[in-house]
Amino acid sequence: MIALFGFFCGVAATIKPSVLFLAPAVLLLAAIALRRKQQPFVAPLIAGLLGMLAPILLILAWLHHQHITADFLRTLTQLLPYFLLLGPRSYPHLILHSISSVMLPVVLLWLPIVVLKKDWITWERAALLVAVLFGLASFYLQRKGFPYHRYPSEAFLLLLLAIDFTTILETKPAHWRLRFTTNAKLLPSLAMAGIVVGVVFVAGGSTAHALWQDWRNQEFDTMLRADLNRLGGEKLANRVQCLDMADGCIPTLYNMRLVQSTGYLYDCYMLSNQPGAERDRSREAFWQAIMKNPPAVFVVSSNDCDSATQRPGYAYQKMSRWPQFDDYLKANYHLDAERIPHTWSTPAAAPRNH
Repeated sequence: MIALFGFFCGVAATIKPSVLFLAPAVLLLAAIALRRKQQPFVAPLIAGLLGMLAPILLILAWLHHQHITADFLRTLTQLLPYFLLLGPRSYPHLILHSISSVMLPVVLLWLPIVVLKKDWITWERAALLVAVLFGLASFYLQRKGFPYHRYPSEAFLLLLLAIDFTTILETKPAHWRLRFTTNAKLLPSLAMAGIVVGVVFVAGGSTAHALWQDWRNQEFDTMLRADLNRLGGEKLANRVQCLDMADGCIPTLYNMRLVQSTGYLYDCYMLSNQPGAERDRSREAFWQAIMKNPPAVFVVSSNDCDSATQRPGYAYQKMSRWPQFDDYLKANYHLDAERIPHTWSTPAAAPRNH
């Protein structure tokens, strides 16, 4: 089981490198717990570390086989640090938004249990707490403040809360070791309230938001698909280019089985306000790509990788951050259509064609 834990942590690290050190930390806690129980701990520790290394080594072998190890290392050492400079949030903002609003009531109901119980810390709870702290560290290091960057910390925090709530409900007050004398009904009431609030607000609210988010993406996809079909449909294969990051242009092209004119998926780096060698390199490579294979259609979205306080109004000002490309668009393309999904306040997609 420990080897499987290490393996899946290794898989997670290949997706999000910020969790790379989580597995060794948790394995160390497990080894300490086993040693205190006078049980073998060296073999489980080694098994967990080897399990973690397995997927990482497989990914490195695949990168070598594809002859893209150098590109991967350049992304890791040059592009990723540059990305961290784009639209960073202040640390006070990040601290204020460390816990989502739907989670906050449950956390406030849980904190008295942590404070009152003397025997709250077990190695399992310590491991989950370490995982929460790693999730928060990842949230602060990325400095973007996106809600989904809280998912790792909140996933482990929910598990920790659930364990504490059910433990309180399953044990008798006589077995509790409390720091302060309190009413025997207080902790069970908090636990039950936490479960109810969690089911209604966390589960219910998150489900409702997820369903709304999916509907909104479907609206974007439907509108853009209709425009692209009108402009050529299948004939746009290798002749269409998205200038977008996360509004949904790339998924729409994928659903239509349309390949872009270039290999660029994001416009963050080339249209950033942040100067740097990576921005210059990205612009030069993109320029060479569109000169070699000029797209018949550009899809420009309102998505902007700068922070919300720096976003333009929106009148395609992000294009003006690269004057050479902006002049090229104005000279060779015209605005064909501008679409705004009903739930959006800014233009979502604006196909421009020759």
